[in-house]
Amino acid sequence: ATIHWIDAQWCFPPPSVNPAGTRHVFTTTVTRQSDHAPIAGWIVRYEIQDGPSAAFGPQGATVAEVTTDSSGHASVEILQPQPAPGTSQIGIQIIRPETAGGQRIVVGNGCTLKTWSAPEISVRKTGPAVAGAGATLTYAIELTNPGSLPVEGVVLSDEIPEGLAYVRSDPPGQVSGRTLQWSV
Repeated sequence: ATIHWIDAQWCFPPPSVNPAGTRHVFTTTVTRQSDHAPIAGWIVRYEIQDGPSAAFGPQGATVAEVTTDSSGHASVEILQPQPAPGTSQIGIQIIRPETAGGQRIVVGNGCTLKTWSAPEISVRKTGPAVAGAGATLTYAIELTNPGSLPVEGVVLSDEIPEGLAYVRSDPPGQVSGRTLQWSV
């Protein structure tokens, strides 16, 4: 067995939540354990392991190796080629670079999460399928957002079927021909 004594410690980036399709930078910090001085030249390997489609920019790869800078930081930008809600798991390895006559050594493993949040509009309309002549029909239109982000500027539209006339609604709708609209 071979024992490698390494004077290093690291801090993985915390999980992050951002709107789907936005870019985010993860930074891992590597320092000496003995005096907390930054360690430059070490490798941090980031790998997208699961979740919605994501990539490390600007190359768009699912694996990125970044060398720590003079502050001991190794940063990578994550993005989505096609915005979609969900959570991506990112595996992270801390790698001591190759020494003279030696090889690279993985000295630490960890992970972080990137949650891509988005609104999710859902519409449900309920009411009678048939009615007698002259009857008043009542319909309910339910608009919900079970997503993790608020949504603004929504306009809900509904067509008034031939043979029916709009009487009223709460809140009042705007009538344009055979179309009803509500600004939400």
